Amino acid sequence: ERMLHTHEATGSSPVVSTKKEDRLWRSSFLASAPFIASLLPFVLFARNSDNLTNDKLKLNIDYDIITVANLDFCAKFQDTMRYEFMDLRDVEMSLGIQFPELFHAINNSGMMDHLSHSREWVEDKIANDMNYVWLGDFFGEWMGNCCLFAFENLPSACDELYECLKFDLKIYPERQSINSLYRLIPFAHKISGDKYCFLYKDGEKEPKIVVYGHDTGDVDLWANSFEEFLYFQIVEEVADKNREIHSDYIMAHIQWLNDAHKRLLTEMPIKDIWEQLPEPQEFHIWSC
Repeated sequence: ERMLHTHEATGSSPVVSTKKEDRLWRSSFLASAPFIASLLPFVLFARNSDNLTNDKLKLNIDYDIITVANLDFCAKFQDTMRYEFMDLRDVEMSLGIQFPELFHAINNSGMMDHLSHSREWVEDKIANDMNYVWLGDFFGEWMGNCCLFAFENLPSACDELYECLKFDLKIYPERQSINSLYRLIPFAHKISGDKYCFLYKDGEKEPKIVVYGHDTGDVDLWANSFEEFLYFQIVEEVADKNREIHSDYIMAHIQWLNDAHKRLLTEMPIKDIWEQLPEPQEFHIWSC
């Protein structure tokens, strides 16, 4: 309904896709990243670009979001400069939750240092510690249409999500409130703005993974655990991006899977695994 209102106002036609297609979708943005990166030296020291005369190359810079105005695409980059150090435990204390054990294990390995430390700190660590994580192995850096939030941005991402959920309550009268059994904590986002969230339920230790659609207000069950979510993302990356499953990057992520998923990746063709992945299903978080 929200999407139809938007398209009615603009006179454009809504684009409808199935959830299975959405799982397969990949943005052509990655192919455009070198072009956008080449523009950065011209705006590196400018917080805005009002002094640029060519509107087609006008850039608006605000922290980790780079929007190319008047072009047919926009790019959202992971922030490469942390403004403050924020440990995962600090985030947990701020939000009053506990992230999955696997998430902690990956973070403790150093593979998530790019989410809590400055780029300069990471580069210095790589240069001086031969046992440190290789730059190309950082967790989720090239994991399809999934960009992890920097730890310092998680509280604000959570606030933004709940503002959207409150808005949904206003436009969908049948939704009285968010069921008090559930709590959503975003940890990553798509280029479209949809958020990957941990779904915590009272009485359950391991959160499920859902995707909140910012244009539709839909909440879809994506995976039953963070480990299963990682497995799905690896399958997508290999099957859809034709990435070699034995590449250093993919193997650095496969190491965190359980034995059953590791065995499937070695015994079955990746395309067969992809075709058998479950389609995301709507998850009802509302009290009616």
